[in-house]
Amino acid sequence: MTNLDSYLPFVKEQQGVHEKLAHRYEGEPWRHDRHIKSANQFASLADSLVAAQKELDKGVSYAPRAEPG
Repeated sequence: MTNLDSYLPFVKEQQGVHEKLAHRYEGEPWRHDRHIKSANQFASLADSLVAAQKELDKGVSYAPRAEPG
């Protein structure tokens, strides 16, 4: 099973890159807004990865299968 936490450093790094780029392009609203949007999407992805990993850590329970026929 995949450990989703292993992807967090990459996602957070990308969030930081886009935040820096947004700051760099403050004088260009279109570029600035695109980088802000991307940074926010990476932040949301990081939150989702954390939440999904917590659910996976709880363990998966399966309902018993019905017998055929």
